[in-house]
Amino acid sequence: MKKYVFIIDLDATIIGNCKYQLELYKQYMLLKSKGIKININKIFHKFYAEKAKLCRPYFIYFMNKMRELYKNNVYFYVYTASSHEWANFEIKIIEKANNIKFNRPIFTKNDCKLDTKEQRYVKMITPILNKIKPKDPEIIIIDDCDVYKDFKESHILCRPYKYTIFCEIHNYLLPEQKNINNVLICPFTNKTKQYKWLYKKSKDVDNKNKDFLEDKFWLFLTNTILKHKISNYNPNIIKQLTTIANSY
Repeated sequence: MKKYVFIIDLDATIIGNCKYQLELYKQYMLLKSKGIKININKIFHKFYAEKAKLCRPYFIYFMNKMRELYKNNVYFYVYTASSHEWANFEIKIIEKANNIKFNRPIFTKNDCKLDTKEQRYVKMITPILNKIKPKDPEIIIIDDCDVYKDFKESHILCRPYKYTIFCEIHNYLLPEQKNINNVLICPFTNKTKQYKWLYKKSKDVDNKNKDFLEDKFWLFLTNTILKHKISNYNPNIIKQLTTIANSY
């Protein structure tokens, strides 16, 4: 029985722009090192629940429908250039918030190679094949960047998804205290200026998010695969899926 392995990028493919969540996570780790305990999972859960839109629309639909179509013969691996610690933290939150499960291991920056000429991280499938559970599977790559040095004929290139959820960090991490053990939590002293800054930042984010409110990449991709009951992802099929899935 043929096995299908989807190798999927994280940032701008499965999720949008998580720069504010990353900064919140860094501050959480800093406070943790000072012995300050915070229920970070509860805070992050609402960011990554599908309805919040940080997770790309219809991605959960895609995973569920692929499992229905290919039964026990489909696997989902994440391959990201994010740090190992941050990526694994995010994935656990995404899984719990949306009741889904990725296969392990999560491939991260540790599994990428720095292209010194282009000054960017590139990905390769060949070095990680021995870590993928099924042997001799059909590989399908889904990534918003052309960063693969091999298996290019298996790559469905998607539009970048950059929906952003703005969060004011100090409102989530001990908002009643401005300084704990010399750790700056709230940089604001003038409330009027603070609210003006928040309003402007929120409006900027909302305006940029308008470009991604109708994103249907995962919907189009899923429905096309289902309609044609695709069982062979040859280079021609990959090209057609790339065109159709990005045609919204």
